[in-house]
Amino acid sequence: MLNGNFSAGLAPGNLGSGGTISNWATWTASPQVIVGDTCQDAGAVQMWGNQVVGESVQQPVTFVMGGIYEISFCGKWLSTVQDSVRFRFRASTGLPGSYLNCTGACDEMYLSPVLTTSWATYTSAPWTAPQNYNTLTISVWNNFAINDGAFVSWGRIDDVCIRRIGTSATHEATGALDATLFPNPTSGDVTIRFKEALEAETQVSVMDLTGRTILQTIAEKGQSNLNLSLDSYPAGIYLVRALRSGRAVWAEKVVKE
Repeated sequence: MLNGNFSAGLAPGNLGSGGTISNWATWTASPQVIVGDTCQDAGAVQMWGNQVVGESVQQPVTFVMGGIYEISFCGKWLSTVQDSVRFRFRASTGLPGSYLNCTGACDEMYLSPVLTTSWATYTSAPWTAPQNYNTLTISVWNNFAINDGAFVSWGRIDDVCIRRIGTSATHEATGALDATLFPNPTSGDVTIRFKEALEAETQVSVMDLTGRTILQTIAEKGQSNLNLSLDSYPAGIYLVRALRSGRAVWAEKVVKE
């Protein structure tokens, strides 16, 4: 991704209509390029929206099938109209079909936690690309699915960074683990079964969709199975991943019922 700090080619105003930032373009409505109130660099982007209508930006970005990516950004909520503002990141081939739905060649990468009114940095759980994509879109989300200006939220975003942190084992990456996770969905306990006994100590962590690590353990050298308990955690989707020397070598989503 290029110009993630929104500083190159900076001119304040509505993006594409007086306002400019290199490498970025409008997807929907008229997001604003701003100066002055930013995270740490010269420029930032201000947008409003909810679940069905809003402003958004886009950029051509290559996501490779099986690549494991991590998103971070700096953001804040503007205390106007509705609160509960989040930022929504999608990968797609071409632009998504609608502001609400991610259908066709489109996948949800990250829905951030609810923002605070002060600039803060947020980091996603790892996302694995299920196929190749060529477009990144960033939009605003809140609790309402009503096409009405009284039900939108305002947010500001800066310092967007996307890192490729590994490759899914299901896509035969060099050094990756071959493992299965079951049962999935689960009502509580899950087992990771490694195809071969581990050749080295491996860190295994479980994260929720906000990127918060809720469980972390070590699988010892020689182990073939690892049991994890999600009994005490709420229903939802979690990401389980294995790392060696800080590098992701396997990842899988699990549904807790």
